[in-house]
Amino acid sequence: MPDPVVTIIVVTYKSSEVICDALDSARNAYESGLIECVVVDNASKDNINELIKSKHPWVNFIQSEVNLGYGRGCNQGLAVAKTPYIMFMNPDAVLSIEDLKILLQFMEEHPDAGMAAPAIIESDGEYQRAGSLPSPMSIIAKALGVKKNIWQHLPIVPGEESRKSEWICGAVLIARRELMNELEGFDPRFFLYFEETDLCKRVLMHGKEIWTVGEAVAKHIAGASAKQEDEPLFGGCIAEHYFPSRYYYLVKHHGYTLATLAEVCDLIVLASREIFRWIRGKNKGELRVRLSAPILRQPPRPADLPREHKS
Repeated sequence: MPDPVVTIIVVTYKSSEVICDALDSARNAYESGLIECVVVDNASKDNINELIKSKHPWVNFIQSEVNLGYGRGCNQGLAVAKTPYIMFMNPDAVLSIEDLKILLQFMEEHPDAGMAAPAIIESDGEYQRAGSLPSPMSIIAKALGVKKNIWQHLPIVPGEESRKSEWICGAVLIARRELMNELEGFDPRFFLYFEETDLCKRVLMHGKEIWTVGEAVAKHIAGASAKQEDEPLFGGCIAEHYFPSRYYYLVKHHGYTLATLAEVCDLIVLASREIFRWIRGKNKGELRVRLSAPILRQPPRPADLPREHKS
């Protein structure tokens, strides 16, 4: 049997209801010798340990005693990977061996490609989008409802020709392990949200390309872990983590001044819109949710984060 070429890294949190579909789709690739698979669980306490051992004993299972967040969980998987390629895949994503081979062939034929993503069909039938990276100007423009020529995200249509992109979704993406090691994986300061955005930015800064590969198709049940949380969602996101991550990303890549300007403008526009809706009797409560989340606050520094524990 040939040596594996790809290590699939799956980070789970309360994902026991969906993880088996993802692993079932990967089993053929494992049995053919194409992949290895590492599942890193972020202290779910949902019996996923027993589930993996009983139904998928071929998986390298790592369980943390504390929730380290998505990026740090991926880094744990990256630390044990030995294959030329890494695939980061959500526990609610499904990718066949045929589509994996298409991605691998693309990466082999495009040596300047650092990362690539397939077309992804969401649970509602929509196609995952790819496009430009966020910036302070795009944050302000999006708040104002101005998107043309500033915030361009186009769906990856199954079967379409491959195209370069600045940003791809982290639900399913393939990357070169050597590149990931050079970049030291995900920035551990991102607990949730914007970790793959930051990674895309650093891949481009490193001189590598990012592509979408529409000939490969995956399926994704969007937000399966997040939707099990009781915390309020803001635009489909957990506000407590979303806004500090966004602010940190903007500060890291655009500086404090522009990052703060973008966040303040975004908040002012949201407040103005909510006041107008309140006058019309159509208040959606978005401002209350936004104000319940941190404002102009970045995630904790690595020294202040919980230490990693494995069992």
